Amino acid sequence: MKNSGNFSIRLQGLKEGVHHFAFVIDKHFLATCPQAPREDVDARVSVCMDKQPGLMVLDFHLQGVLKTPCDRCLADIRIPLENQYRLWIKAGDPAADALEEDVLVLHPETPVWDATSVVLESLLLAMPLVRQYDCSAEEVLPCDPAMLARISGESQGQAEQESAKANSPWQVLQKFAESENS
Repeated sequence: MKNSGNFSIRLQGLKEGVHHFAFVIDKHFLATCPQAPREDVDARVSVCMDKQPGLMVLDFHLQGVLKTPCDRCLADIRIPLENQYRLWIKAGDPAADALEEDVLVLHPETPVWDATSVVLESLLLAMPLVRQYDCSAEEVLPCDPAMLARISGESQGQAEQESAKANSPWQVLQKFAESENS
């Protein structure tokens, strides 16, 4: 992953105790990450770090909005994003210590840690797989009425096809064969 530099946390010289950091996720951040989806995101990440001897506990809290076309009607919608993530950073030898899922091992002399990959992972976990939401509570519906009418028209067309299939000659023959067998 390309180091963006915007998500760096200076560890060297940081005193023990609680520290707060804030980051912004936008299209410029996503452009620096080759694995990131090409979405329009406006989000904020706040990090609360509790630094202790040999251990740092970082709590990430992501809040924002994903601007994307609706999977149902293709209208532009804004889906709220929210995610919380806890990461432990332990001082030690990264090559010797076994990596655990939520524990990152850094050399004790590491001057700066880049949180880009953790922030990107938190964003990806917050993004829904299905890009739609219940918009009925909004004053102005973002839905495209022409597209919704077309979708409901297709479902009516499917019902007509199923009705025609039930009255097909093959169904008549099958009914005839069943009546002779009984």
